[in-house]
Amino acid sequence: MTIDEGYASRHEGDPVPYRQEFYSTTFKGAFSLDLDSVGRFTIEYKSGYLNILTPEAIPRILKVVSDKKKKEKVFKKALKAMNFENDYLDPAKKLGVMMTEKEWLMPTKIRKKRASEAIKALRFLTGGAKQTQYHTDVTPKFVLLLNVDAGINPFISDLVFEENGEVRFDAEALAKRLGDLKEVIPEGAKLYIGYDTGFVRFLGWDIEEIAETLRTSGVEVFTGTVGEAVEEFVKEIEAYYG
Repeated sequence: MTIDEGYASRHEGDPVPYRQEFYSTTFKGAFSLDLDSVGRFTIEYKSGYLNILTPEAIPRILKVVSDKKKKEKVFKKALKAMNFENDYLDPAKKLGVMMTEKEWLMPTKIRKKRASEAIKALRFLTGGAKQTQYHTDVTPKFVLLLNVDAGINPFISDLVFEENGEVRFDAEALAKRLGDLKEVIPEGAKLYIGYDTGFVRFLGWDIEEIAETLRTSGVEVFTGTVGEAVEEFVKEIEAYYG
């Protein structure tokens, strides 16, 4: 860890002295995407399911208003404010959105595009770590990607850990976990490992050894750069939509 001293200029008055501590560390994170929910907007009157507001929904929402005249006034005002036909209905019809009483579903082409672009964006994560001042790199250097037919992310818990000051990856634990989840891993789905050579060399990880251990789970494993893994995974996801 390094300490740096500096001065922050102010519009008025003397500069303010400050000191910073510089350090490097390894971040880990999890990302999940519900492929069935992409481009799907439900209209159900329960928490988390009213994804789009329609004129029919307003009276249900206004049940808490007891005064009839006040309710009518609020209803008309809400209709005018939401501009439903011009801003929602007409554009949806032009796109070919499938509309039913309980949901609006975007065309498959749009859903596929949204899902694939969200996944591709993982390669270019930025922000934080005083990036404006120091241009710190926080893009992913090691990724695991898998299509699972359930609301489960097998990569979240206790796979990457610290031991004696070194960052370790427990491939054996993940292999056993994937073996237990085999019935919710679609047939033909692969586990994609994307990595930056310099990063894994610095950590002392052997990717081929990790891949061989993970293959004992019965899941086919792809290895390549982060970009290659993401692109190959996207192909599998696009195929999911047909």
